[in-house]
Amino acid sequence: ENVHPEEIEAALLAQTGVTQALVVSIPDDQYGDRPVAFVETDDLAVEQLRLALAGSLPKFKIPDLIWPWPTELVPAGVKPDRRQFQELARRRIQGAQRE
Repeated sequence: ENVHPEEIEAALLAQTGVTQALVVSIPDDQYGDRPVAFVETDDLAVEQLRLALAGSLPKFKIPDLIWPWPTELVPAGVKPDRRQFQELARRRIQGAQRE
């Protein structure tokens, strides 16, 4: 299945309290790639976002992981660099696999 990050980002941004969202892919042995999301919210819990997305996206498009927006990576008012977020996601996954 084709998963377009922009579609998932739009679904995330449609949720009340989500102010920024960016989706990148991470390698997956079974599916090739899987989506993960970075979101800036007004105190929304990850499980609330997952439930909300379940009402608007097919299950395979719901991000496997939803992380807080990395404010240290993107200064306010600057367009986020998708490649930087991709690299950050890969580092986080590699770090989690080592633990």
